[in-house]
Order: sequence, then structure tokens, then C-alpha cells
Amino acid sequence: MATITTIASTDQPSASRTVINNNFTNLNDDKIETSVLDTDGTLAADSDAKVATQKATKTYVDTSIGDAATLPTCLTVIPMPAVPSNNDPMTQIIALSGNTTAHIGQVVIPFAITANTITIRTSTISVAGTCILSLFSEDGQTRLFSVTTGNITTGSTLYTTALSAVEIPAGIYYLSVQPVSTTNISSYAWYNYLTPFSTTEGMQSDIAGKPVMQGTVTVTADTAPTTLTPASISESATRETLVIRLDN
Repeated sequence: MATITTIASTDQPSASRTVINNNFTNLNDDKIETSVLDTDGTLAADSDAKVATQKATKTYVDTSIGDAATLPTCLTVIPMPAVPSNNDPMTQIIALSGNTTAHIGQVVIPFAITANTITIRTSTISVAGTCILSLFSEDGQTRLFSVTTGNITTGSTLYTTALSAVEIPAGIYYLSVQPVSTTNISSYAWYNYLTPFSTTEGMQSDIAGKPVMQGTVTVTADTAPTTLTPASISESATRETLVIRLDN
């Protein structure tokens, strides 16, 4: 900071002139020339003789953070359940019948994916038909997709349904499956059992006012809900989280 000398009321004019000149000299020595200010947000000059402006610095930092925040993606993923199996990983049969019941479970998608298909595997078929598959955000307030499978007629078979290039960031989601009309089939779901995942003081469901991580929801017949209320899911201690595969 420039040193400024105050002119006293008792100073002689000649002394005042010297003080004023010294003050101007000091101010001039300490000023920043506008020619050294660099407004380039890329800081491409890489110079010791330039000073980046506040805006240039912010642009550079924001861009760098954005580049660093780019997360890895995948082309294929079988999401694991957020409620782990006691014999990880383990699956069992889930019965899908009754068109007013949606089977809900939290899944973890570890990498972002642009999903173009979703695949399930059947076990047995009692009454052929279709199912609605939906994916919701962790808070239940955003439905990322909801699709109806083709007609499921054969047991022990993979059924793949098209999605419309759904962008799914890495995160925790609620996966829902609900049979349509009289559909009565069985498929595969992730399995967990015994303490701490029983219905008595279950880790996945019995913390008051907090989300239930897997269970069932009563829905309008043959209609996927637009949102979920995670704390209102009816708890389940065994299996409700469908095994699926997502592909680009």
C-alpha cells in the first residue's frame, strides 16, 4: 500500500509541494497497470507477469471443478440391493400377482448409465401377462422411467424391455415391479433374512419416520405411481427387490 504523508496546517508551501509530489510518486509506484490484468478464463498465458481478474479466476475454477466432477460411466450394470443379503449375493423367487400391489426395493447403481434396455429373468408362469417396471429417485419424488414388459409367457427365460435412453446418474434408487391385470408369474429378487433385517426392529424399515428400504405399496390397478413416499412403504423382511440388468 502506498505511503501517504499528510500535509500539516503549519507546513510551508514549499514543503507541501514536496509532500504532494512524494505522495503521487508513491501512488504511481504501487498502482496496478490495467495491461497486466488477464481476463482469460483459461489462464492460457501461464505468465508470472499477469494477474488474473476475479472473473477469470472464477471461470477457471468452475471449469476445473466441472471437469474433475465428471464421474465414470458404464454400459451394463446389475444393480445390487441397498439391503444386503446375509449370504451376499443371494436370490430367491418372488411371486408377482395382484395388480394393485407394487413390490419396491432400494438398489445401488454405482456408475452413471444411459439405459436403453431393462432385463428380468422369470422362474415360473401361472398366468401369462405383463409387468410394469419403474425406477424412482431415492426420495421417491422423481420417476426416472416406467415401462411395461412384453407378454411374459415362459419360465426360466430372460425378458428384455426397451427404455428411451434414460440418463441414470450413480446413486440410490427405488425399483418397483407390479403385475398387470391377471398376470401371475414368479421372478427373481434379492434375498435377505434374519437379524438385523427381520420385521421386528429391522434395520431396513423400523427407524421411526425414516424411509423403508424395501416392501410393498398399494397402487391403482395397472397404473404405475408417479411418486413414492418411502416412509410409507409396507415393510418386508425377505425379498421385494427385483433382480434386473440395465444396458446401454
